[in-house]
Amino acid sequence: MEKGIIIKKSDLQIQIKEIVSILREFSHNGQADYMDRLLESLAYDDKTKFVDMSKTVNIWGGSGAVWEVWIDNRKKEKDFQNAMIKFASLLNDNGIDNHGISSIKTLFEKEVKK
Repeated sequence: MEKGIIIKKSDLQIQIKEIVSILREFSHNGQADYMDRLLESLAYDDKTKFVDMSKTVNIWGGSGAVWEVWIDNRKKEKDFQNAMIKFASLLNDNGIDNHGISSIKTLFEKEVKK
């Protein structure tokens, strides 16, 4: 990410909003609130905050993380996994990556094919 420019910002906003929508639909409000704060950092072009928040265990970590929520509907679960894959890919396009992002993206890519 050069000179503080976040590329594909509108695509990122779309994916984050989709993730938030599904999280709220299944009452995962704490995780949705975190993603809303991430979306806000994007809206304010706060690159440092966006990058820092994008890499945290709150999204990619263990128990209670965004990626690990239970979606009690197979179609919505796949929609959620696809949104997370696209979100991870957009982060990668911006040079944002870590073990958690890569691992979860790979896991979800396998899951959506089932």
